[in-house]
Amino acid sequence: MNKLTKDLHTPHDDTGYSDIVENAVDRENIVLTKLKHYEDIEEELGIDLIAVFNIYNQLCKQRYVYKKFTDTGEVVKVDLDEGYFVIDFKGKQIERIYCGEPSNWYDFNGYKKTWALARKELEK
Repeated sequence: MNKLTKDLHTPHDDTGYSDIVENAVDRENIVLTKLKHYEDIEEELGIDLIAVFNIYNQLCKQRYVYKKFTDTGEVVKVDLDEGYFVIDFKGKQIERIYCGEPSNWYDFNGYKKTWALARKELEK
């Protein structure tokens, strides 16, 4: 993960986001400070938050994923059960994304390796 704000210092580094919006005079400082806060969280958790939210958003819309069988390389479409999605954390790491029944539990680390939102992501 490439941290864009690694060496960035803004006037609001030590303030909470709501304080920034309330007291900011420069919109660019608000944007940069918010990005810096997101990247600090990503670095602490070791995950790409945008990827997580994009996965969740897409799963809510399309209700299926593609799964790649590691032994054969075959890619199949898997319809997801109606119901809930759960993003399961173990410590500070995302471990799995649950989509209803246990057959629809996907290891987060397998994203774009053993499961994906589009067939072409697995056929590379």
